[in-house]
Amino acid sequence: MSTRRYVMRLQPGAHATCPKQGPADSSYLALGGLAELCRIRCLFHHVSMGHSECMTNDVEKRWRDPAAFRAAVRYAVAVIAVAGVALVVYALTKEVTAGVLVPAILFGGGLGAFIRTYQVWRAEGTWPIWQGAGWFLFALFLVTLPVAGSAL
Repeated sequence: MSTRRYVMRLQPGAHATCPKQGPADSSYLALGGLAELCRIRCLFHHVSMGHSECMTNDVEKRWRDPAAFRAAVRYAVAVIAVAGVALVVYALTKEVTAGVLVPAILFGGGLGAFIRTYQVWRAEGTWPIWQGAGWFLFALFLVTLPVAGSAL
């Protein structure tokens, strides 16, 4: 079974994704495999020409959102506090369940932060703050794994 590639030659000044491309440029758009290449070419053209209204901004590069930062810090501190309570219970009682709960709480908290990262990303907010909280909780999870190992 052969597959066909359809290539459409665009007239000078026309572009598949943005009308601002200069009149001296002609480009090819292949339906199937080269559409992404055409989109990337358009992006580079607009960066060089300063057409910022056609570009997408994935995230504000300054990442300055004090409310989101406070929410992420409160979340991480709450998860760490619950894991700390489980660690104190394990230290006092040497109960296996409490020892296993310490890294499990941090792992669950990290997953929750990554879920929140996705939600904030979908809402076009400053998601790197929540991603940082998730990675911090995952790092603490790895540090506390020996607690569960010694409990077993």
